Amino acid sequence: MIAVTAVAGCDSAERPRSAPVPTPPPTPFPVAVPQLQLSPPPYTVNVDEPSSSAGYVLLNNGGFNPAAAVLNPDAAPAAAPPVPGGPQIVDKQGRVVWFGQLPAGQSAANFQVQTYAGQPVLTWWQGDLGGPDTFGHGNGVDYIVDAHYRVIATLSPQGLHSDVHEFRLTPDGHALITAYTPVPADLTAVGGPKDGKVWDCVAAVVDVASGKTLSQWSALAHVPVTDSALTTADAAPTGAGCSTRST
Repeated sequence: MIAVTAVAGCDSAERPRSAPVPTPPPTPFPVAVPQLQLSPPPYTVNVDEPSSSAGYVLLNNGGFNPAAAVLNPDAAPAAAPPVPGGPQIVDKQGRVVWFGQLPAGQSAANFQVQTYAGQPVLTWWQGDLGGPDTFGHGNGVDYIVDAHYRVIATLSPQGLHSDVHEFRLTPDGHALITAYTPVPADLTAVGGPKDGKVWDCVAAVVDVASGKTLSQWSALAHVPVTDSALTTADAAPTGAGCSTRST
């Protein structure tokens, strides 16, 4: 399998627990971790001036990923214990404000504050990341959570799974999302099989309110397979799909 294009930033889901928006509140946020009975790993947060503001630190917490051991067996201990993963908010003293523990086998990424309908919201990607079936790309959905801890939307392009690399909300109520999907293709021109597959990169515009995909752009429809900087030999399932050598 060969990747046609790559998106910069090689950095099914259950509804997550309630998540506060990290804007300075008039009163402190209640600590959500004890009532959720979760055990996120501790963090040390180093800041220049701890009392300068009431801001929070947003983390994509992840532990041992079994899929990573499949891709890089030498990089992960065979008996490494699983660590709870999920989007996490801590204060400047490293104390956990909120931790959204994920279902087993899932990952979270791109956790950030964005603006939707004039209000701050929390957004993140959630799903399968780094396994043999995803080839270094994300296979999941994008979450939007409001200031009242409710999920506003879970989004992905029509017929596709959201990729981990891009999820951007726009002022007009739309979301910019990328997705990778395997497409049957004749790869004999690049030394591959006639019945091969290509990782097509799709850029989509999705309406947040309706979930409707407004437009999609396919790299494979515009970039010939012969223009790829990756060869069929490079395209083994080792995460090479994130290589900057892709065109």
